[in-house]
Amino acid sequence: MTEPSPNPQATENPAVSPSPSPAPQKTKKPRRLLKYTLGAVIILLGASAGGAAWLLNTNSGLRFAVYQLPKLADIQITSQTLTGSVLQGINADDLHIITPSADIDISSLYFQWQPSKLWQRHLHINQINAGDIHIQSKPTPPQPKSPRPDAPTSISLPISIALDNLTINSITQGKNHTEILRQAQASYIYNHQEHRIKIGSLKNYWSSTQGELAASTAAPFALSGDLVSDGELDGIAVSNVLNLSGSLNNISINTALAGNGIGLHANTQLRPFAKRIDDLIGKVNIIGQGINPKAFMPNLPEASLYFTLGITPDLDDTKTTLRGALNLRNELPLTADNNGIPVKLLNGIFNIDDNGTVSIDHIQANLLQKGSLKLSGDIRAAEQTLNLTAHIAQLNSSDIISTALKPTLNGDIKATGTFADPQINWQLATENAQSKGSLKIATDTKNAQRTLLLENGSVKANNGGEVKIAGSLELFQNQKLALQASSQNFNPSALYPSFPQGNINGKIQATGELAKQQIHSELNFAPSTLSGANLSGSGVVDYRDNHLSRADLAIRLGNNHLNTKGAYGKQGDNLALDINAPNLNLFGFGLQGALTAKGSLKTTANGYTQVDANLNGQARGFALGEALRIQNLDFKIQANPNPTAPLNITLNGNNISAGGVAIDNITASLNGTQRQHQFKAQGSLKIDNKPLTLRASANGGLNEKIQWQGNISELNIAGALNLRLQNTMRLEAGAERVILSSASWQALGGSLNLDQLTWSKQAGLVTKGHANNLSLEQLHNFYTPPIEHNLTIAADWDLSYTQSPRGYLNLRQQGGDIILPTARKQPLNLQNFVLKTTLDGRGIHNNISADTRYGKATGDYTILQAFGNGKIVDAPVSGKIQVSNDNLESLKSVMPVGHIIQGSLLATAQIAGTVSTPKLSGTVNGENLYYRNRQVGIILDNGSLKSHLDGQRWHIDSLTFDRKGGKISLTGDAAYVNNAPDVNAKITVAQYPILDQASRRLTVSGNTDISYNSEGITLTGSLKTDMGRFGFQESSAPTLDDDVIIIGEVKPPPAPPLPLKLNLEFDLNDRLFFVGEGLRVLLGGKLNLTSHTTADVQAVGSIHIIRGQYKAYGQDLVVKKGTISFVGPLTKPNLNIRAERRASPVGAGVEVLGNLEVPRVSLVADEPMSEKDKLSWLILNRASSGSDSDNAALATAVSAYLAGKFNDKMGFVDDFGLTTQQTRNTDTGELNPAQQVLTFGKQLTQDLYLGYEVGLGQANQTVKLVYQLSRAFQAIARVGTLSSGGELKYIKRFD
Repeated sequence: MTEPSPNPQATENPAVSPSPSPAPQKTKKPRRLLKYTLGAVIILLGASAGGAAWLLNTNSGLRFAVYQLPKLADIQITSQTLTGSVLQGINADDLHIITPSADIDISSLYFQWQPSKLWQRHLHINQINAGDIHIQSKPTPPQPKSPRPDAPTSISLPISIALDNLTINSITQGKNHTEILRQAQASYIYNHQEHRIKIGSLKNYWSSTQGELAASTAAPFALSGDLVSDGELDGIAVSNVLNLSGSLNNISINTALAGNGIGLHANTQLRPFAKRIDDLIGKVNIIGQGINPKAFMPNLPEASLYFTLGITPDLDDTKTTLRGALNLRNELPLTADNNGIPVKLLNGIFNIDDNGTVSIDHIQANLLQKGSLKLSGDIRAAEQTLNLTAHIAQLNSSDIISTALKPTLNGDIKATGTFADPQINWQLATENAQSKGSLKIATDTKNAQRTLLLENGSVKANNGGEVKIAGSLELFQNQKLALQASSQNFNPSALYPSFPQGNINGKIQATGELAKQQIHSELNFAPSTLSGANLSGSGVVDYRDNHLSRADLAIRLGNNHLNTKGAYGKQGDNLALDINAPNLNLFGFGLQGALTAKGSLKTTANGYTQVDANLNGQARGFALGEALRIQNLDFKIQANPNPTAPLNITLNGNNISAGGVAIDNITASLNGTQRQHQFKAQGSLKIDNKPLTLRASANGGLNEKIQWQGNISELNIAGALNLRLQNTMRLEAGAERVILSSASWQALGGSLNLDQLTWSKQAGLVTKGHANNLSLEQLHNFYTPPIEHNLTIAADWDLSYTQSPRGYLNLRQQGGDIILPTARKQPLNLQNFVLKTTLDGRGIHNNISADTRYGKATGDYTILQAFGNGKIVDAPVSGKIQVSNDNLESLKSVMPVGHIIQGSLLATAQIAGTVSTPKLSGTVNGENLYYRNRQVGIILDNGSLKSHLDGQRWHIDSLTFDRKGGKISLTGDAAYVNNAPDVNAKITVAQYPILDQASRRLTVSGNTDISYNSEGITLTGSLKTDMGRFGFQESSAPTLDDDVIIIGEVKPPPAPPLPLKLNLEFDLNDRLFFVGEGLRVLLGGKLNLTSHTTADVQAVGSIHIIRGQYKAYGQDLVVKKGTISFVGPLTKPNLNIRAERRASPVGAGVEVLGNLEVPRVSLVADEPMSEKDKLSWLILNRASSGSDSDNAALATAVSAYLAGKFNDKMGFVDDFGLTTQQTRNTDTGELNPAQQVLTFGKQLTQDLYLGYEVGLGQANQTVKLVYQLSRAFQAIARVGTLSSGGELKYIKRFD
């Protein structure tokens, strides 16, 4: 029996697979979707790859990336050319980038890099070259306030970067193209450890900079680097070192700029990511000396600033975090209209607390005159609010500008509100008026708008009415404007006395949109008066689309009226004009007389210059203050831009003056068309009171190139300048070229003949001619020459200053001379002056030669620049000049009286540099040099000079003088820099007899340094006396005190003291002998002399009398003690001197104590005794007996002493005093006892002396006559009561 299968179906169909179920049929759709999706992704990837390849590898892709993609960020870029691709490099010209905040123009841009390095996570840029970059900033509408950025936690980048070379040609900014950068070259590297910038060259207006700056990528991001600059400020070489240190969160910047008289030192510490201002500033210390802003950037104002600014932590006040102080002095204050800073002094104190509030105690500026500005208040950074007050005191226009106006302004200006919506209120007053109002800025961040609001503005004159003003201006978008001004009972003269009297009532309104250049304005006068006449009128002026679309005015003042009607500035506009003003004086402001003008102005093309004018008018007694005066003038103008339209202009006038020109009469006419017209003019005039007459006649016209072509038949000038055309001259003249036919003139007393003259902008100048007997003195009627002369010259020339320059110009002297600017007006004796100039492709070559009374000068000078190669002042030059003088004694006419100079001098100089800044090199040598000053006694002999020139500086290698075994040597240099001398010298003296005359001889040794510049003379060093002997003849020549006034004599003002910085040590070395005023002494000691000017010489030290005698009361006293002490002014020493009678048993003598100006002179003795006995011991060498003879002798001695002092002032005689005399007995030949003799006498002539002697002990009298035969011999004749006779006397001098 067979068992049944467990699965009957399986057994029935064992070889057949089961049929597919419905589920497997549903999986076909997802598979198809996946296939489509993969296909789409592949297509997109391919498209992206293709797009990327197109964007990166093609020029069209580059154009899309540059021109279209930036528009997504509201940036528009255009360029003239753009070549290359993103991967291959970029080259572009004339890029123009427009951003919301600025417009940027780049003349050229080149970019080259290595994109394959990106696979190595490295960005390598080989080159970025930018040409000239100009940045024009634009105002930006307000944006929602964003918080201050936090300090970065990392400055690392995902890839390394290398920029091999970045160059920029220049960067300028603003409408005036202010230069920010002249040239730059730099490179940059980032290697994951640091960012480093290497600056190879960074040039601006005044300096060139090099250096490196680096920032570490490791916290706290340390900063390091130095920038070194060398440059020139106002012609002075300067150097600067800027050091960067600290970290990114705490930056330290130190700078040190230094030059001759210029310095700027700064030490600052800043925390740029701080939230409050007190945390932002760590410290600021800036010191400036001699800083001129204009020297750093030419568009900045000129000044000379000395300042200190310090902001430092305040450790004493717990509430104050920082304390600041500013002190500034301007040593060159100038008015603002002269591009200066009208501030003399500026100082201030301010504090910053721990809330970031800046509290200004005061910041005060003292202006040019008496005016001042003082700022105080606070700025609260946390609340973003202002509360500042500016106080104005005694402010006059001359405090700020050159024009002086009388009103003085006082008052306050206050700034309040928030940073976003500030408000300024003013309340100001002058002597005659008050003004007040407010100015606000309203910020609408939502609509990106700021509006300037002027509210409640008014000017109220004292008892003279009021002017009110209000308005608003939206600063962005359409810039809507609304302005209203009204006056009520306003009297201009109450505001300013020179304005006319009046009572003005009216209103002016202006509305529009500045962005669309649309403004509508209206003027309406209510019943008013001005200068006593009725004032009325109205007007409407509309400005639209760059022209006055409506200009309708009708104003009447008394009999004066001004009417305009129509439009002006756009093609087809017509403006009718009618002015009838018989009483111009009613308008005030210096107007006088009558003026009428009537006609029309029709605009023939868009703009304000293409006008068909048809005007007739006249002026009678017209005056505009003193600037312009016209007695009579009639004019008629018919002119049209159409070259074939009628052109008729007629002027007839007399007594016209303006500036320095006075026209007695003039008649001028121009008739025809632009293409063909005739011109005639004649008149007489005075220029600076020099009379001239003028006659001119021409006919011709303008061609289509605006070149005038025609004939000049008459062109004659007579009077102070003589010029007369001898033939009709053909002329073509315009902006492109000038062609002049041959012409001859009688000119300057001679003749001027022009054979050819042609000039064109492209080709240059070609001219040929000759002149003879031209008296240059005639030209002095119109200008003052730098040096007086009456030269007459001749000239001939044949020049072609073109692309191929050639030719010559010769000048030669035919007569006249140059007058030297000395007191004696000595002529130079200029002869044979010749200047020869030739032109070629290398430049302009000049050769000069001349003879003068002081020597011969020859030289050559070449300007090494061909035609059209730039400004002539920047052209390089070369040359040589030689000046020789074989006898310097020829200079005696220019030397002061009593000064003698001798020797020979030879100067040879080579010239280099440029026309504007020539540089000299060469030698200046002298031999057998001799100088003597007879009055002082200085003699410099056997001199030799060796020196050379270097640039603009003269270096003295050796200047020596030898005399009597002594020597003076000098080395140094000298220059003239910034209109001031700059002299430095070192002088060595070795036993040289610097003074050598009978009354003063001095031989010294030592070393001194001397400098001379704009600040004065500086003298330092030490000198020692080797031998000195000073004295003077005791003469009673009368002198006058300083307060004596001589009638009819103009006393010159005293010369101001010269700046003199003195620090000199003078050692008398116990070798200075002095004779005079009764003294015969040998002096020693040392003095230290110091000063700031010649009037304040100070001395410290003492002079000792080593030995000597003093003659007083007829006695030769021996100086026992003598000290002259100096502590202060040189003219006020202290005296301590004692002189005693020789061999006096009681030490009788004279003592001088106290100050030199008020000395105390007294009699002294070793023993106590009366003054009478002291005098007796001094005169008689014994005590007084009281006898009549003793008393008489003492009285006579005192009288003689006093009378001698009186005679010193009055000058009756030349010799007066008491002496000791000893005679010989005629019988025995023995000497008689000495006796006191009263003597007086008078020097009758230089060689003849008359004297009278009276004996005090006995009644003998003598008259003597002395004749000086020579320096050593005298003939003496005596007639006396005891004897008479004569003698021949020989004198041996040891001085």
